[in-house]
Amino acid sequence: MKTPLITLLLLFALWSCRQTAKVEIEEPQTTTKKITFKVPSAIKELAEFCDLQVSDSTDVNDTFGFFLVNSNGAVEPASMVAAVDSYKALIRSGTVTNFPIFEIQNTPNAILTVAGKGYGGMIWGKFLVNKNTFEVSRVAFEHKAESEGYGTGITLSTFENQFVGPKISFEENTFGLDNGKNTIDGVSGATVTYKAVVDMVNEGLKNYEPYLNGQQTE
Repeated sequence: MKTPLITLLLLFALWSCRQTAKVEIEEPQTTTKKITFKVPSAIKELAEFCDLQVSDSTDVNDTFGFFLVNSNGAVEPASMVAAVDSYKALIRSGTVTNFPIFEIQNTPNAILTVAGKGYGGMIWGKFLVNKNTFEVSRVAFEHKAESEGYGTGITLSTFENQFVGPKISFEENTFGLDNGKNTIDGVSGATVTYKAVVDMVNEGLKNYEPYLNGQQTE
């Protein structure tokens, strides 16, 4: 009687060992964390200006090409950081040695920035320009401390749209206040601010002559 019992116990022990051997050891699972780059707020602002969608998961170089017009009047490729730094410096002080250019990829358009001093503080404007024809297709002005009711009118579309359409001229002033080739109507009582805007635009856009003349097609 003992022999069958021992045999049975041996068979059970053997079966238990095999079951233990079949237990698979789970490999530790690794998860790949998607790394995103925080796009500067200035880039998002510029993208919004020309109706482009940019987020922290966007490859900014697929949206913009970056260039600078340096102090010698030469146009050179730039990094996003260099272009943004120049843009920030320009709207902060109105005086820079490098003027930023943000080309819209796969289009003939580029964003050019002008800046200067108004009645109460810095004023600046973004211009969406066709680099082949020099035509202005969109404008947005900003200000830091212009007076309510008058100087703040530069941010109204009714004022901004007066700058849309004309081609930039480098031989003469492109715009004039109540006179000139492309007349800009200001608001009574805010002459200083509106004159400052027109002067800023005329002089500021001339800084980009090396770039635009180099891009023009026959």
